[in-house]
Amino acid sequence: YIYIQYRIDGERCSIELELSRGIGSQNFRLALSTTAKEIPVVRGGALCLHLPGTRAKWTTLVVDTESAAECYTEALRQSRATPGSIILRAVTFRAKLSMRCIWSSNANY
Repeated sequence: YIYIQYRIDGERCSIELELSRGIGSQNFRLALSTTAKEIPVVRGGALCLHLPGTRAKWTTLVVDTESAAECYTEALRQSRATPGSIILRAVTFRAKLSMRCIWSSNANY
C-alpha cells in the first residue's frame, strides 16, 4: 500500500506513480487526476483514476498497489505479471497540489 497526504490547491492537478514488480519487469504507471472519470481506464500507457479530495483540505489517499497492478494488466489483457513485491520507482506531482508526506506499508490501516 502507498499512502499519500496531499491538499488540492487548484482546479486541475494530478499525481503519477511509476511502479514495477521487481528488477527486470516492465514498469506501469498510475495517473491520478481531478479531471479523470470515476471508472478506471488505460490511456497512454497509464491506468487513469480519479484523484479524490476537497480543495484546501488535507486528504490521505491509499493506493492498493497489488489491486492496481492486477487492474492494469487485466485492462491490457496481459497475464505475464511476475509475482513479488511492487516497487515504487517515481512520484510526479503536477499543477497546484501540496504534498505533506508519502509512505508505504505492507498493511492497510
